[in-house]
Amino acid sequence: MHVGDLYAAGSALVWSFALILMRVAGHQIPPIPLTFFKNSVALILVFLTLLVLGEPLYVELELYDYARLVVSAVLGIAVADTMVAAAVNRLGASLQALADCAYAPSIAFVGFMMFGEILSTWEIIGGIFVLFGVFVGATMTAEIKNPKYLWVGIFLAAGAHVVMAIGILMVRDI
Repeated sequence: MHVGDLYAAGSALVWSFALILMRVAGHQIPPIPLTFFKNSVALILVFLTLLVLGEPLYVELELYDYARLVVSAVLGIAVADTMVAAAVNRLGASLQALADCAYAPSIAFVGFMMFGEILSTWEIIGGIFVLFGVFVGATMTAEIKNPKYLWVGIFLAAGAHVVMAIGILMVRDI
């Protein structure tokens, strides 16, 4: 197993814990203050990590690139994470984890829209199957009694992935 595989598995594990913690915290804290708190703690930890590792706090980039990074951060870390927190409050951690399967097709769709990236027929069919599976799995649940909560939660989760994809792909060349 390569170190990248370990990082990928570790990332999935940390994300699953984060979703559960967001669900627990979401019972008491609304999505916007929860996201603000999470981002404040993350900023402090990133700053401390850079200091401990001796990495520079500032790198030489064009002003345009910094502007793109700021917009990307606002979209991905503020807007999309707030949408995820709101979706978790409506769907619960297990259905949100199911909705997270729509991430890869969202990246592919946004890549096509932004850069004209073309997928093979099999990749398109696979993406459709993933989205169909998420839809079927989410709508066949008995966990959520109010259909409005289910549909709003699905919309928030799917929208969050599209917003994340835009934020990620807009800075892919930096």
